Amino acid sequence: MTALPGATDAPAAVSVLCFTAGGVRFAVAAGDVLALGEPAPAARPIAALLGLVDDDELDGQRTLTVRGPGGRLDLRVDGPLVLCDLGVDHVVSAPPVLHRSPAVLGFARVDGELVQLLDLGALVADLPSPDEPEGS
Repeated sequence: MTALPGATDAPAAVSVLCFTAGGVRFAVAAGDVLALGEPAPAARPIAALLGLVDDDELDGQRTLTVRGPGGRLDLRVDGPLVLCDLGVDHVVSAPPVLHRSPAVLGFARVDGELVQLLDLGALVADLPSPDEPEGS
């Protein structure tokens, strides 16, 4: 990845939280996660938000609490969860011609695995707040 001229204040690495959703490995910026907890049946499955098949079995799942447009949102993910520092030179932007979710920022190798990097803000931007009924 080529740095932009004058861009010297960019971090050399970012902490990411890796997880599985619908059988696919993803990562989000760890700073975007407000809390991590036990699986909650009412939490929205990230797999379903991405158009993937969700595993309804709560065993091995965790709940990520993130900031949504209307407040805190609980999202359900599959394990294993791994926290790691990802060097920005290991990130590849998603090509514009690739059919993908708008929430996918790019790709990276984490511990030898290809993971899709998600923009949590884009993923939850259109979700109603927890107090607002679905479809309103």
